[in-house]
Amino acid sequence: MNAININPSLSEYDRFTKSGMDVLDFNIDETQKRLANYLDLKMGAKSISYLADTTVMAYDLDRQMMIDQVMNELQHYLDLEVLFVKKSLNNRIYDCVAYSKPYIGSMNIVHLYSNFWGVIENLKVNVYGSMDNMYQALKKSYNKIDEPGFQIIQSTDFVHVIKEFH
Repeated sequence: MNAININPSLSEYDRFTKSGMDVLDFNIDETQKRLANYLDLKMGAKSISYLADTTVMAYDLDRQMMIDQVMNELQHYLDLEVLFVKKSLNNRIYDCVAYSKPYIGSMNIVHLYSNFWGVIENLKVNVYGSMDNMYQALKKSYNKIDEPGFQIIQSTDFVHVIKEFH
């Protein structure tokens, strides 16, 4: 997929309508542009899986980083809200899910996972073409928050998530 050059001063919706892309492709393009500001993406995503109304992009980091540092930086570049951060009781495994506010150009969920005491080497970004699918994915992730053997470090009340979608 090639990026289309459109005046960046236009609103997100105006850029979408002028792009001629469908919502999912536009969201992928916008997410990749934002990630390029954070990651060294000269080689692009390690893998991209296209599903019905979702695209999963996996990226390798150029070095090992701590999960909290990556999440803090991604919150800035992708304007993310943390859904939850949890860790295993022995502090070895960390799991973090964050999401963007659902609007055209920004419908994504970021998954960070570490089984090495908070050190990560890659990240996964799910990009959605519909708010309904994104909401269902968030709900499914949130339902796994109380997994036995884990301690919740940070979480968002799901009522807040619902308000983002209505």
